[in-house]
Amino acid sequence: MSTEIIEHPTAADTTEEKHFPIRLTLYCIAHFLIDLASTMIVLGYIWGVHKDTAAFIGFYAIAFAGQMPLGLLADKLNRNGLVAAAGCVSMIAATALMLLPCDPMFYAVVILGGLGNALVHIGGGIDVMNHSGPKSGPLGIFVSPGAIGLFLGGILVKHNIQIPILSIALLSCTAIALPWAHKYSLNGMTSRNERLSLRLSLNSTRLWATAAIAALFIVVCMRSLVGFMLSFEWKSEFHWGLALLLALVCGKAFGGVLSDRFGMRRTAIASLSAAAVCFLFPTVPVAGVLAVFLFNMTMPMTLWALSRIFDHAKGFAFGTLTLSLFLGFCLNVLFPAPFIPAGWGFSIASLLSLALLLIGLKPLSRV
Repeated sequence: MSTEIIEHPTAADTTEEKHFPIRLTLYCIAHFLIDLASTMIVLGYIWGVHKDTAAFIGFYAIAFAGQMPLGLLADKLNRNGLVAAAGCVSMIAATALMLLPCDPMFYAVVILGGLGNALVHIGGGIDVMNHSGPKSGPLGIFVSPGAIGLFLGGILVKHNIQIPILSIALLSCTAIALPWAHKYSLNGMTSRNERLSLRLSLNSTRLWATAAIAALFIVVCMRSLVGFMLSFEWKSEFHWGLALLLALVCGKAFGGVLSDRFGMRRTAIASLSAAAVCFLFPTVPVAGVLAVFLFNMTMPMTLWALSRIFDHAKGFAFGTLTLSLFLGFCLNVLFPAPFIPAGWGFSIASLLSLALLLIGLKPLSRV
């Protein structure tokens, strides 16, 4: 007769579970604010005032490609609340320096702003991954507010509206609240990161593991590229532009929630197959909005899957996929003319993303 040992949750686990929604809310606010501030710096200051292409690319290199090495450091540091708070402080410094008329400060704004963006994503991402366990819903909720920040930042820049003092005030409040919430719910500043290791946490062959990592990397790069190239003639109308924003935000959030409810493979097959059909009708606004919603449902899936593969280096996993986003950005800079045909081209991209995502999910159990 075998005896099964049942582990009951400790008081610390119960407290963390109870108060996690507070931390998740703060991370969502930080994500929104950091992307809002980043957009104002990049479009309004780096490009709008200085028109510096190298600095424009450099900001995104630090903000996205920089998350891979910073993720490793954050995994080792095991202080996720402080990492995210440090990102807020760095962005506060960048926003403040932006107000000075001194040219040497220009490069400090680029570096500090990029670091601030990266650290908030990494600190929040690891913390949410730690709590999520077998679920991807919280990840979808965490990543979705960034799109609102990017959209609002673009509108403010377009109308030449500057809110640096308000940004500094809101980021300051968030920088104070994040460590407090972390300490309150985890009874200290130490997070629950696994001991840092790049070993693959898969009961699978090395070949399948390598194929899964490559497939997930390419899926995110394709999503980045499609996101930059995708354009609808009718989106200039405000209500349809707003509908696209909501589709982008809700797609990321619901992708995780529905994956937890129906399974990741089923959700991936249903969403990307339907997106492929909707992309065939780019002149129909409702079809375009649905396509954006369905296509972006894969965001939390890819993050969750790679964090399970690199279970002892979640920050590295997060940074690996943001590096993929950066490569998609670079391809768009190098080839600004859309080389994916509207309609059937994006439909094929959806089906290819589905095939790659299924490869990425295959070595994982219970998806």
